[in-house]
Amino acid sequence: MGAIVTAIVFVILILLKTLLDLKIAQYLVKYLYWLPLRNYFREKPACISGKWEQTWDSAGSANFQYPNERTSELVLRQFSGYCYAEFVSKGDTYVVFG
Repeated sequence: MGAIVTAIVFVILILLKTLLDLKIAQYLVKYLYWLPLRNYFREKPACISGKWEQTWDSAGSANFQYPNERTSELVLRQFSGYCYAEFVSKGDTYVVFG
């Protein structure tokens, strides 16, 4: 019985890892970040999940002229070596994925 459960977990992990390499990776990270994958793969990327405050440069953009318009708080979600975050600035939602 234990071998069957181990085999099922292995297949699910391989399937998730394959899906991460496809274009739907950002959605997997957004919704499955809570799964403890760090415990199953050899690579153990540093855990950077959590609340972050960010400040960015606007490169002369007329939309973000002032420093307080280029600062926001975001919640970073991590799934293995992938990260996903959303933040709002001036009423628009932006997504960071990597």
